[in-house]
Amino acid sequence: MANNLPESETTGRLCILLILELYGAPLEKNLLLDFIHHKNIIKTDDLSRLLEDLEASHMLKQVTDSFSLTETGRVSLAFFKDRIPLDLQYTLEDLVGRIKPKIGQEALTSWSRSPGGDYEVTLTLIENDQVILSLTLNVPSLEHAQNMMRRWKEHSEYLYGDILGLLTK
Repeated sequence: MANNLPESETTGRLCILLILELYGAPLEKNLLLDFIHHKNIIKTDDLSRLLEDLEASHMLKQVTDSFSLTETGRVSLAFFKDRIPLDLQYTLEDLVGRIKPKIGQEALTSWSRSPGGDYEVTLTLIENDQVILSLTLNVPSLEHAQNMMRRWKEHSEYLYGDILGLLTK
């Protein structure tokens, strides 16, 4: 997505507002930052400043560790949304759709010690009581296993989307 990077700070601010609008619920700060960084939507150096500017102008608010769109932000986005290139809007819609929480979705994890001394990690995603992904990986240490399980629990929605995207390209 590197060629879709916003060309101006205004477009970057509007992209953040659009992400929050598309998500439709308060978005955890870590998930927002990780998502924007992971997808290379806005330069990392600019991101914190843009978030501070949006909060200072009352277009978003931070409650606990989550960001949400304010009415001022919603109105501003509606008025200036056409300044975001259409291909970038579509890309953001697709990407946010992958991380948006799904009703009835549950991320499960487990690990066991394999006979060779490695650790076997199983990551499962269940939606509406049906397994939609089950992945078993061998990792060299318990620390790796625990990190993978933590990330799966925190970010399974968009990791699932990334896995599907990589396998269907």
